[in-house]
Amino acid sequence: MSPVTVEYHDDKKDPDNYVCICVDIPKLRKKLFGGAANGDVMLDLKERSFTLTVIVREKEKRQKYVYAIKQLPEEISTGSSSSYKVNDGEVVLKLHKAKPASWARYLSMSGLETA
Repeated sequence: MSPVTVEYHDDKKDPDNYVCICVDIPKLRKKLFGGAANGDVMLDLKERSFTLTVIVREKEKRQKYVYAIKQLPEEISTGSSSSYKVNDGEVVLKLHKAKPASWARYLSMSGLETA
Protein backbone atom coordinates (compact mmCIF):
# COMPACT_ATOMS: atom_id res chain seq x y z
CA MET A 1 0.00 0.00 0.00
CA SER A 2 1.28 3.49 -0.82
CA PRO A 3 1.49 6.30 1.70
CA VAL A 4 -1.44 8.72 1.81
CA THR A 5 0.52 11.96 1.36
CA VAL A 6 4.09 12.86 0.53
CA GLU A 7 5.66 16.32 0.78
CA TYR A 8 9.19 17.26 -0.24
CA HIS A 9 11.29 20.41 -0.14
CA ASP A 10 14.83 21.60 0.31
CA ASP A 11 15.73 21.58 4.01
CA LYS A 12 14.86 24.93 5.59
CA LYS A 13 18.08 25.17 7.63
CA ASP A 14 20.47 23.88 4.94
CA PRO A 15 18.72 23.98 1.52
CA ASP A 16 21.84 23.45 -0.59
CA ASN A 17 22.93 20.29 1.24
CA TYR A 18 19.73 18.47 2.28
CA VAL A 19 16.28 17.64 0.94
CA CYS A 20 13.43 16.64 3.28
CA ILE A 21 10.74 14.16 2.30
CA CYS A 22 7.77 13.75 4.65
CA VAL A 23 5.82 10.52 4.11
CA ASP A 24 2.48 10.10 5.90
CA ILE A 25 2.07 6.65 7.44
CA PRO A 26 -1.36 6.29 9.11
CA LYS A 27 -1.37 4.91 12.67
CA LEU A 28 2.43 4.93 12.98
CA ARG A 29 3.51 5.93 16.50
CA LYS A 30 6.82 7.40 17.58
CA LYS A 31 8.84 5.63 20.26
CA LEU A 32 9.85 7.86 23.20
CA PHE A 33 13.55 7.84 22.30
CA GLY A 34 13.37 7.49 18.51
CA GLY A 35 12.18 4.85 16.09
CA ALA A 36 8.71 3.40 15.68
CA ALA A 37 6.78 2.14 18.71
CA ASN A 38 4.44 -0.04 16.67
CA GLY A 39 6.30 -0.90 13.50
CA ASP A 40 9.46 -1.37 11.51
CA VAL A 41 11.07 1.21 9.21
CA MET A 42 13.53 0.22 6.49
CA LEU A 43 15.25 2.71 4.19
CA ASP A 44 17.25 1.47 1.21
CA LEU A 45 19.30 4.31 -0.28
CA LYS A 46 20.96 4.30 -3.69
CA GLU A 47 22.80 7.21 -5.31
CA ARG A 48 19.79 8.31 -7.41
CA SER A 49 16.88 6.41 -5.84
CA PHE A 50 15.48 5.04 -2.59
CA THR A 51 12.82 2.76 -1.16
CA LEU A 52 11.13 3.37 2.18
CA THR A 53 9.25 0.39 3.62
CA VAL A 54 7.20 0.71 6.80
CA ILE A 55 5.29 -2.11 8.47
CA VAL A 56 2.78 -0.89 11.05
CA ARG A 57 1.58 -3.41 13.64
CA GLU A 58 -1.80 -3.00 15.29
CA LYS A 59 -3.06 -5.82 17.47
CA GLU A 60 -3.08 -8.86 15.15
CA LYS A 61 -2.88 -6.87 11.90
CA ARG A 62 0.12 -5.69 9.90
CA GLN A 63 -0.10 -2.95 7.30
CA LYS A 64 2.78 -2.51 4.85
CA TYR A 65 3.55 0.84 3.20
CA VAL A 66 6.14 1.25 0.45
CA TYR A 67 7.30 4.53 -1.05
CA ALA A 68 9.90 4.22 -3.81
CA ILE A 69 11.59 6.91 -5.88
CA LYS A 70 13.33 5.67 -8.99
CA GLN A 71 14.97 8.91 -10.12
CA LEU A 72 16.12 11.75 -7.87
CA PRO A 73 17.17 15.06 -9.50
CA GLU A 74 20.80 14.53 -8.47
CA GLU A 75 22.85 12.03 -6.48
CA ILE A 76 22.54 11.71 -2.71
CA SER A 77 24.97 10.43 -0.09
CA THR A 78 24.06 6.88 0.88
CA GLY A 79 26.06 6.89 4.13
CA SER A 80 25.24 8.09 7.62
CA SER A 81 24.79 11.73 6.52
CA SER A 82 21.34 10.78 5.18
CA SER A 83 18.81 9.76 7.81
CA TYR A 84 15.16 9.42 8.81
CA LYS A 85 13.08 10.35 11.83
CA VAL A 86 9.80 8.79 12.97
CA ASN A 87 7.02 11.10 14.15
CA ASP A 88 3.45 10.14 15.00
CA GLY A 89 1.82 9.43 11.64
CA GLU A 90 4.86 10.10 9.47
CA VAL A 91 8.45 9.34 8.55
CA VAL A 92 10.68 12.30 7.67
CA LEU A 93 13.65 11.54 5.43
CA LYS A 94 16.58 13.93 5.44
CA LEU A 95 18.73 13.10 2.42
CA HIS A 96 22.18 14.58 2.03
CA LYS A 97 22.83 15.86 -1.49
CA ALA A 98 26.12 14.70 -3.04
CA LYS A 99 26.58 18.11 -4.69
CA PRO A 100 25.38 21.27 -2.92
CA ALA A 101 22.53 22.85 -4.89
CA SER A 102 18.89 23.73 -4.44
CA TRP A 103 16.38 21.25 -5.85
CA ALA A 104 13.47 23.67 -5.36
CA ARG A 105 12.96 24.43 -9.05
CA TYR A 106 13.13 20.80 -10.09
CA LEU A 107 10.81 19.66 -7.28
CA SER A 108 8.22 22.35 -8.05
CA MET A 109 8.21 21.57 -11.79
CA SER A 110 8.65 17.81 -11.95
CA GLY A 111 8.24 16.42 -8.45
CA LEU A 112 9.82 13.07 -7.66
CA GLU A 113 9.54 10.14 -10.06
CA THR A 114 8.00 7.22 -8.21
CA ALA A 115 8.74 3.61 -9.06
